[in-house]
Amino acid sequence: MAAVLHALQGILTIVIMIATGFYLSRKGWFSESFSSAVAQLVTKVCLSTYMIVNLTVNFSHDQLIEMSGGLPVPIISMALGYFIGHAAAWLLKVRRDRVGVFCTVFFVSNTIFIGLPMTLALFGEEGIPYVMLYYMVNTTMFWVVAVHDMASDAGVAAPWLSRKTLKVVLNPPLLGFLTGIILVMLDWRLPMPIEASFRYLGGMTTPLAMLFIGIAISKASWSEIKFDRELTVAMV
Repeated sequence: MAAVLHALQGILTIVIMIATGFYLSRKGWFSESFSSAVAQLVTKVCLSTYMIVNLTVNFSHDQLIEMSGGLPVPIISMALGYFIGHAAAWLLKVRRDRVGVFCTVFFVSNTIFIGLPMTLALFGEEGIPYVMLYYMVNTTMFWVVAVHDMASDAGVAAPWLSRKTLKVVLNPPLLGFLTGIILVMLDWRLPMPIEASFRYLGGMTTPLAMLFIGIAISKASWSEIKFDRELTVAMV
């Protein structure tokens, strides 16, 4: 029962922050450029610095080696999700030009703006490296497999792997994660002023991400969303 209450409290914390972003956006506090800047700040600065500090402070060389054994889990789970999505598309007779988008919902997710804050709320900082393991596979699967399938829906020829794909996969959060791993494996610590600065910047990750989600929800055009059979199944 205690675990259930803890989980509910974590979810409520997330909902309150999202609701704050939603309310302030509806009040006209945030411009379009502001929400875009927040997304850039979270993904390119806050999360990268958070990864470096989290790994170098909370993990040792041996712990990281032990943790790496969990890498097959996201690979297997996403591969299963991919094939389940295609099976569901076949059973529902999803239109050919929507199969890629439909199946993508089954095997990739919003690891950073939803997964990371939820993990922090439920499991604390110890769970963050596991989120990043998932994120590495999730990002790769999206840009290599999902983008290819969705481009095929539109009749556009897209290679499975290209220089542009590699550039997108090696994004700032992932580079921050890899930098943190290298520092831990070499048993190096950041100088105190840099570590403190990174800690403050990284601490903004969750609240800014939640505000961004609230802003995005407030700007969604709900009247244009048609809850047909395909969308309902994908949501379930």
